[in-house]
Amino acid sequence: MTKKILGFVFILLMVAIAVILLLLQVFTEGKDNNAEREEIEEQDEEGKQLFKRKKTGQKFNPEISTKDHSLDFSLTEIENYSEVKTFSYVVTNKGTKPEKILFPTSQRYEYEISGEGKGIIYRFSDGRAFMQVLKEIILSPDEELAFEITLPKLEQGEYKLDIFLTAKGIGNSRIIKRFTINE
Repeated sequence: MTKKILGFVFILLMVAIAVILLLLQVFTEGKDNNAEREEIEEQDEEGKQLFKRKKTGQKFNPEISTKDHSLDFSLTEIENYSEVKTFSYVVTNKGTKPEKILFPTSQRYEYEISGEGKGIIYRFSDGRAFMQVLKEIILSPDEELAFEITLPKLEQGEYKLDIFLTAKGIGNSRIIKRFTINE
């Protein structure tokens, strides 16, 4: 009985958060579109940075590109001396117009790790729940969106990391990178 009540309270809480976020989005749409864009950083429940956007100092341009986008995607390994690998997944607007990126949930990216001859051994979204909240991010020209990806601890061997944005209408965001764990 207590589990049912807690489940019901959890669902009500999620609905309330979704409504609040929707209301915030509706009430902020009418703000001054010529205001300078600021750096944005989102964090998860533990305070770990989920993504950040570089401040460009450019003014917002309401002429937004949604198709035939000029987004560039890169994945680089971050040098660290720990037992786990960390990568930086960066989305950069290489075009001359702002680019709209629309996420259908709170999940911003997905990745899978495949082991040599083992198939997929880890998927980022497995065992996680994401809020069903639309999030629109507008990248100005030369602005970038960066995600720090810390992989789980892996055994020695050859692996493949397959990562992509979960945004709607962005089809070419997939990057596949091979890497080795030597220890």
